[in-house]
Amino acid sequence: MTIPAGQTSASFSISTTGGTEDITLTATYGVQSINRSLQVVASAGTRVYPANVRVVHLSTNDLVFDSVDKLIYASVPSSEFAIGNSITALDPAKGTIGSSVFIGSEPTHLAISDDGAFIYAGLYGAAAIRRFDPPTQTAELQYSLGNGGFNGVFYPGELVVLPGEPHALAVSRFYGSLSPPFAGTVIYDDAVPRPNVYTGYPSADSITAGATANRLYGYDNEDSGFGFSRLNVDSTGISLLDSTSNLISGYYVEIKYQSGFVFASNGAVVNAEARTLAGSFSGLSNSATVLPDVPRNKVYFVDTDPSNNTTVLRIFNPKTFLQIAAFELPNLLGGSFGSPSPSSLVEWSTDNVAFRTTGGQVFLVNAAFPALSNLTVYPTTVIGGKRASGTVKLSNVAPVGGVQVKLVSSDSHVASVPASVTVPAGVEKASFNVTTSKVSSNTTVTITAKYSGAKSVTMTITP
Repeated sequence: MTIPAGQTSASFSISTTGGTEDITLTATYGVQSINRSLQVVASAGTRVYPANVRVVHLSTNDLVFDSVDKLIYASVPSSEFAIGNSITALDPAKGTIGSSVFIGSEPTHLAISDDGAFIYAGLYGAAAIRRFDPPTQTAELQYSLGNGGFNGVFYPGELVVLPGEPHALAVSRFYGSLSPPFAGTVIYDDAVPRPNVYTGYPSADSITAGATANRLYGYDNEDSGFGFSRLNVDSTGISLLDSTSNLISGYYVEIKYQSGFVFASNGAVVNAEARTLAGSFSGLSNSATVLPDVPRNKVYFVDTDPSNNTTVLRIFNPKTFLQIAAFELPNLLGGSFGSPSPSSLVEWSTDNVAFRTTGGQVFLVNAAFPALSNLTVYPTTVIGGKRASGTVKLSNVAPVGGVQVKLVSSDSHVASVPASVTVPAGVEKASFNVTTSKVSSNTTVTITAKYSGAKSVTMTITP
C-alpha cells in the first residue's frame, strides 16, 4: 500500500473468513519491518495484540517450563478436542503446539523436577498422580492417593518436587466435598508414601519447596487464620516446625519460594526462615499470579481487574518493592464466569514469560524493557522551508505510561525538532516533524534521539 506524499500514515482493510486462528501481519519498508499478531475468532471480530504478545489457543489447567528441552508443558483437560487428557508440549520460541501424550483423566496441577527428568501431573478424574518422562515423551508411573474413609477420596492439589530429589514429590491433598478441603500433605518416593503425613492446623493448601529437600513452606489459604508454616521433611515424611498467622493474608493466595524469600500472589514477601514480613508489592488483587526472578532483580505479576476486564503484566524490583514497568494485555478471553483468571506464570527465556487463562489461551509475552533501536528521517535531503518526517522505533513496545524519547538538532535554526516525542503504551514507534528554514547553501544538520542510548541521522537542507 502507498502512503501519500506529505502524509505519515494510511489505512487498509482486513478481510477474514470463518474459524479461529492467530496470524502475524508484517509491514515492511526499506530495511524496517513491524509485526502484529492478529487473532481471528469464529464467533466475534478480530483481536489485534501488541507486538510483544503472542497467543496460543489451547485449553490448559497448568504450565511448567523445562529448561532442558526449552519447551513449556501444559496439562490439557478432556474438553480440548483430539488432545484432551494429555500433557502437551508448546514451543514458546515458535509459538506452536507440539506433541501430546495421553496422561490420564483430567490432569490439573503440574510439577517438574529441577533436572528436568520428570513432570508430575495430578489427575483429578482418577484421584491419582501420573509421572511423565520428557526425554522419552512417555507417561509412566501412576499411583492413587487413597481415601479418607467417610470424607471420601484424596484429590491432588498443589505439587512440589523436592530440590535435588527428582523421585520425591510433595502433594497437598484435598477432599472434593468439604470446606475447608485440606486433607494433608504427604511425601511420595515414586509410588511409596513416607509414613509421616502432615494433617494438622494450619493447613498447607499452597506449598513451595525451600532451598533444600529438608524444607517446605505452606500457606493456609482456605481459612481466616492465614497461617504461614515451616515444614520439616526427612526420610520419615513431613512435620510442622512452626506457624505464624497473618504474615500473608487472603483466600486463594498462592506462594513461591526463591532466594530465601516466599513470594505471595497478592504481593506479600516473607523472609522465609526468619518468619518476618520483608515487604509488600502494592496494587495487586488476591487473584494475581506471581513469578519471582530475584537474580535479575525482577518479580512478575499478572493481575486482572474484573471491573474493567483489564489485565496487566507488572514488573517489580524485589529490593525496593517499587513497580518498574507494566504492560497491558488486551483481549483475554473469559472462562465460564466471564473473567479470564490468569495463572501458571512461567519464564521461558530472559525477559520472556508465559501464562494461561481459563478462556483457553496461553499468552507468550516479551517483557523486556524497551530501548531505542532506530531513528529515521524522510527525506534526508529537503529544500529549506519544507518539512521532513522523523520516526523513532523501540526494541519492544512501550510499557504503561508510554516512553518519552528526547530529540536534539545540531542546528535548530536550520532544522528544528520537538524537545521529545512520546511512544504510546503498547506501540513500538512514533513520528515527529522536522521543520526547516530557508538556507543560502547546502547545510548539514544532525538529528539525535535519546532513550536508553542514542541514535543519530544526518540530513541535508538545500536552497
